[in-house]
Amino acid sequence: MGGFLAFSALLVVFVIVVRYLRKREVEAFMGEDLNVLKDFKPAKSGRGEDPGPIVDVEALTARYPDVAKTAIAPGGPDYELRDVIFDEIHRNLIDILDQILPDSYRVFVQVPLTSFVREQDGHASLYGKSVSVLVCERTTHKVAFAILLRGAGAMEMEQHRFLADLFRKLDKTLVVLPMVSGISTAEVREVISGLVQL
Repeated sequence: MGGFLAFSALLVVFVIVVRYLRKREVEAFMGEDLNVLKDFKPAKSGRGEDPGPIVDVEALTARYPDVAKTAIAPGGPDYELRDVIFDEIHRNLIDILDQILPDSYRVFVQVPLTSFVREQDGHASLYGKSVSVLVCERTTHKVAFAILLRGAGAMEMEQHRFLADLFRKLDKTLVVLPMVSGISTAEVREVISGLVQL
């Protein structure tokens, strides 16, 4: 019994020492951060009471030259327009649908599920997910059917299962086509022929 009490006392002392050392470490870390912030002075702008930028970029660059080279790129990243919108597979499918669908339908590409589905239980399982093509009635924008271009990877298989279950619950058709560039007009016409009046 005495050994148990001695062990308990040593354990309590050990916990107290570890907490004390951790507190000192956090205080030292915070103190160093505050010292770094004291070195930064706002730039004078000469426009009355305007305090200028919150951080003096020159002081930051002098103190952390390696970080400043990557974090403070003048002008930000460069951007460039692609030559065409979407990839070849999606463009090919859009062209085919434009040929075979009546004018009473519209085609939307890479549509987030949250644009046309509302979750009733407050979960966020739809965020970040989309459907390859959504076909809607032109005047009412009601969903007619959706198309999923499915790849062969594990992620694509999981997405297919999720979307198939979702569209089954919505009582709407999800057409699944392979993500290949050689889909023909006849193939697309065959899989959607029963869904819309062609």
